Amino acid sequence: MPASGLRSNLPFAAVAFVLLAGCLASVELGRLDIAQRTAGEHAHVASELGTVRARLDGLIQSTFSSTDGLIHLVELGGGIDKPLFDNMARLAIGKNKYVRNITLAPDDQVNMVYPLKGNEKVLGFRYVTRPEQNRAVVRAREERRSVLDGPVKLVQGGLGLINRSPIFVDGTDCARYWGTASVVAYTGP
Repeated sequence: MPASGLRSNLPFAAVAFVLLAGCLASVELGRLDIAQRTAGEHAHVASELGTVRARLDGLIQSTFSSTDGLIHLVELGGGIDKPLFDNMARLAIGKNKYVRNITLAPDDQVNMVYPLKGNEKVLGFRYVTRPEQNRAVVRAREERRSVLDGPVKLVQGGLGLINRSPIFVDGTDCARYWGTASVVAYTGP
């Protein structure tokens, strides 16, 4: 190509180069802007999720701490009679709309449930007959702490979250395992 032809295409090449560089710079600035906005949105969502989690933790804690007094009575007395159980469970459920029922299972066989209506199938239920439920009972006993399980297919039908609390009579480390107190929060059909 002659030198004069190269000189005449030079302004065109310079303009094309400037346009190309401008496009590349625009694309990069756009990418950086999107990344910055995305990071801001991620931070906002993480903050909102933290707030929701704190509320849920509080709700779950208040829902499943409904049996604390009941557990302490059994630990101190080695058991509880049905009228006292019913009264305590009624009060606990009355303070928390998410609780479906509360049970006591000495030797891991349910012998008390409140309310009875709608939960009749639970009476006499032995955890060992349902491995998917028994695992949480065994874990609670071995770890000597409450264990949240679920959603679990309930004996009486539907699904629920179940908080299982082991009970040891005398309240000492060498106390005898008495059984389990459970609080069921109904989650659906």
